[in-house]
Amino acid sequence: MMSWSSRGGFNPVGCFGVPMAIAACLWATVATAQDPGQGIASSEVHCILAPLRDTALSVSSREVVAERHVDLGDFVDQGQVLLRFASGGLAARIERAKAELEYADRKNSRGARLSKVLTDVEKDELSTDLAVKRAALRELELEALRFAIRAPHSGFIIETSVDVGEVVEDKPALRLVQIDQLRAEIDLPLAYLRDFEKGQTIQIASGEAEPRSAKVAFVDPVIDLASQSFRLHAEVDNSDLLWVAGSGCRVVAGQ
Repeated sequence: MMSWSSRGGFNPVGCFGVPMAIAACLWATVATAQDPGQGIASSEVHCILAPLRDTALSVSSREVVAERHVDLGDFVDQGQVLLRFASGGLAARIERAKAELEYADRKNSRGARLSKVLTDVEKDELSTDLAVKRAALRELELEALRFAIRAPHSGFIIETSVDVGEVVEDKPALRLVQIDQLRAEIDLPLAYLRDFEKGQTIQIASGEAEPRSAKVAFVDPVIDLASQSFRLHAEVDNSDLLWVAGSGCRVVAGQ
C-alpha cells in the first residue's frame, strides 16, 4: 500500500507471497515510483469533483411565472434577476408610493423655507409625513423582492423546470452551479485521518491534466463504521473551467 512519506513510503513486503496479488503489487510499485511516498493508492480512495455551490432555487409560496430571463447553459452574475412572478397591482402601488413620497418631500422643502412662520407642530407634521411616506415605499419595495428570484451567486443554469405562465409550487424552479471553484469530495481510509487538517494544502489530479493545489475545507471527525473511512472536502481553483464537475479525481500529495 502506498502512503504519505511520514509513514515510511511504500512497503513491498508480501507482494510475492500470493501469486494472485503479483499484478496488483506491480501496479502499486509503478505508482509509487512516480511519486514516492506522497500518494494514496487509487483503490483506497473515492474522489469526485463537485461544484463548489449547487443551488436549487424555489419560492416559499405558490407563484405564477411572469418573466423568465435565463435559459439552460446561461452564465449569470450574483444578484441577477432570473425569474419574475406575477405580482398583481404591486407595481402600480409602488408608483403611487413614489409619487406620494416626492410630494411629501416637496412639502417638507417648502416648510423648511417657511420655518420662521410655521409652528413646531406644523414642522413636526411635515417631517413625520415625509418619514411615513419613505417607510411606505420601502415596505412595498421589500414586498416586491418576493416576486423575483435572483442569483445568490455566479454560475451556470443547469436546470429550468418552469416557463412563463406556469406555476411554481413545491419544486425548485431553477438549478444554479458554480464551477469556477470545485470541491473535491473524498473518502479516505481511517488510517489517514491524522494526516489532514482544515486549511492544509494538498495536490489533486483529475484525468491526464496537471495536478492542482487544493485547500482542505472539511475533515469529518466521525468515521463511517461500515467502510472504516472518513470524508474530506478540498476546494480547488477552476477559473479556466478545464476541469469538469462530476469527474473523478485522486489525491496526489499533501503538503
